[in-house]
Amino acid sequence: MILLPILRVPLKLLRLKLCYANIFFRDINLRGIVVESITSVSKTVVVCVAGFEGLSSTAPTFLNLTEELLLSAAIPIAEVFRYDSTGIGLSDGKYYKMTIATLVDDLTHAIDYLLNSYKKIIFVGHSLGSCIISQFLNSTGNYFHIEKIILLAPALDQHDLHRYCKPIDVCKSYRARLCSQEDFSFKLNDYENHILHMHGNQDFVVPIESIKRPLKHTLIVNTNDHDLEEPDILQERTIKTVEFICRNE
Repeated sequence: MILLPILRVPLKLLRLKLCYANIFFRDINLRGIVVESITSVSKTVVVCVAGFEGLSSTAPTFLNLTEELLLSAAIPIAEVFRYDSTGIGLSDGKYYKMTIATLVDDLTHAIDYLLNSYKKIIFVGHSLGSCIISQFLNSTGNYFHIEKIILLAPALDQHDLHRYCKPIDVCKSYRARLCSQEDFSFKLNDYENHILHMHGNQDFVVPIESIKRPLKHTLIVNTNDHDLEEPDILQERTIKTVEFICRNE
């Protein structure tokens, strides 16, 4: 793996800096946006993993959370890394070659890059991103400390989810490209005390009913927004995320 230089650009928020990161592997560049705390000496980094066709670099799902986490005096976090998977957004690659395996490989190289500077990880995964986190944790072993895992509308049970998605046109592209029959929820058993699950009760993309095994810490909100980006919902889940990360378990 080749690490390319990071360009640092000051933000208007005096306590934060914006950094552009390039991670070179498989003859392509995985690119992302790093937001750093200028004052923190923490060794903890937050990694945002987007869902299918999602962009963690620019999505409101992650933007608002980034600032709240870094500016919260109660949470010692050094930076938040929002990367785009290869083939979409800022990153190079062929979109049509995207698979579960390539998405996990993207995350693996992102983590290897971050572990040059940090020792502790907080994951935030949206939709399919939750499956990527789950698969990654089960394929790499525990060579770093995981503080918390935040799952936003997770599409964990792929086997059951395909049954719910069958009549929905929006899912056709997804099923054809990333078809999986796995239930990724069981791969998170060892981390359950560290996981916060948030989901809309009317989510039609990933119905809450597809989660057959409820997680210990779950927040169900009244919305049909799969991205959980409605202003009131965005504020509520940001507050709950900060509270959960602050908890010691």
